[in-house]
Amino acid sequence: MMIGTELERIRASAFCKMDFCEQVEMVKHALVRILSRHRGRVAYIRPKQIAMELHLARWAAVSKKIYKASLFVGNIHADGHLWRLERVEIRTDKGKEKIKLVYVRVN
Repeated sequence: MMIGTELERIRASAFCKMDFCEQVEMVKHALVRILSRHRGRVAYIRPKQIAMELHLARWAAVSKKIYKASLFVGNIHADGHLWRLERVEIRTDKGKEKIKLVYVRVN
């Protein structure tokens, strides 16, 4: 089963080969775009949503790298609001890890 178009697969491969600091910056910019569209006080964001925002193939390796990079992002200023990572929820369902990043709007 193929996941993503050819361009998404090429971009995902390039993302996996990037330096960690560059990955963190890309994830931060994607989180700013996602959270600026969010209208609630609590946002549940999956790494696959960030991959879709960056137009990357949604591979397990890409999701893991996005998850690790998002832990280093810290506070995010998006659309005039400050968001912080409250917690990370990891659930196991049928042998697969389901990761959700929980962001809370501070102001």
